[in-house]
Amino acid sequence: MTDSFEDAVAFDRFLAASTPEVAAIARALRQAVLDALPAAIERFDPGKRARHVKVRSVADTDTPWLSAVIAAQIDHRTTAGHNPHLEVPRA
Repeated sequence: MTDSFEDAVAFDRFLAASTPEVAAIARALRQAVLDALPAAIERFDPGKRARHVKVRSVADTDTPWLSAVIAAQIDHRTTAGHNPHLEVPRA
């Protein structure tokens, strides 16, 4: 497992190639997940396929539907015998 600082640096480097709008959305989404599960184990792997939802603006990251999606994923992972920490695919 990599150090969380290294993951944060890699995440920012990856976002440097994105438009400012996409980078802002990605950072807001990351924060929404961390707000819901502060002890989340973050892993940065831009090639990893993950389930996703379309978020088209920073404003979308502060909506009830997205909070419900994040909460449902946390609930699924903690009640299905998975590690209680949510792995957060970034970008």
